[in-house]
Amino acid sequence: MSPSSAGSLPTMDGAEILAEVQNRKLDLRITVFSNDHDIGILKQCVRLGAQGYCFQFDDPPIICETILAVAHGRICISYIDINKVNDTPLSQLTVGERELLAIPSDGWTNLQIATRTGISENTVKHHLKNLYDKLGVRNRGRALFEREASKPQIVLRLSYCQKCAAVLENMPQNKS
Repeated sequence: MSPSSAGSLPTMDGAEILAEVQNRKLDLRITVFSNDHDIGILKQCVRLGAQGYCFQFDDPPIICETILAVAHGRICISYIDINKVNDTPLSQLTVGERELLAIPSDGWTNLQIATRTGISENTVKHHLKNLYDKLGVRNRGRALFEREASKPQIVLRLSYCQKCAAVLENMPQNKS
């Protein structure tokens, strides 16, 4: 893709673009440039098919090496602390706590949640108290806000250095 065609991209966020590439089964090698060190964004990008991931403020040689590695069919993720991959407050929740957090917040009472999930009202209260403690919140509304805030937002940027541009220009194009 040339820099001049970047303006013709549809108005989609990064996750939607990656999902669309996956849905269309396009044979593309994708490197994501992020301005955020959120490990959730990295995980979502990899799940959606990105082969490369680096930070937009990395040194130019690191960015070029990442792009070149992906261009040559390798997976390249620069300097990620692997110990933090699953280290989020939401990952500390039990299955029961995650299920309660996933229930739509239509103003249901604990009794209504208990009835619809087949557990006792006391069990609902117990799970809610535990998940509030783990998330560091005091109520269901704030817990739901934290759940939504934890969903990564991907921003894709079209930028590359001259060395990478030269390599990309010489790569064979997918003819489908």
